[in-house]
Amino acid sequence: MPVKQLIIQYKTKVKKMANGREYIDFKKTLDRKDTPLKPHEHTYYNSDLFPSIIRRAALKAQNNRAWCYVDELPAGISLDATGFLAVVTITC
Repeated sequence: MPVKQLIIQYKTKVKKMANGREYIDFKKTLDRKDTPLKPHEHTYYNSDLFPSIIRRAALKAQNNRAWCYVDELPAGISLDATGFLAVVTITC
C-alpha cells in the first residue's frame, strides 16, 4: 500500500502583539478530524495511537513551539489568512 504524506489542517485566529507583529497559536490537541486522511490511507488511523502520532508529527514540524510569528513560519507550515480565520496547513 502506498504511504500518503500526513497533512494536518485547522483554523486559528491571527493575533497582534503590542509591537504590531502578527502571530498564531498552534493547536494543542489534534484529532482525526484535523487530517484529510481516510481510514484506508493510514495503518494506525482506527487505532488509539493515531491522535498521538499526529500530535507528535505536528510538534516536530512546529519545532516544539506553542506559537509562531506569521512572518517566521517553519518550513513545513503554511498559512492562508484570507478569511476571518486563518487556515494552518502542516505537512509532515
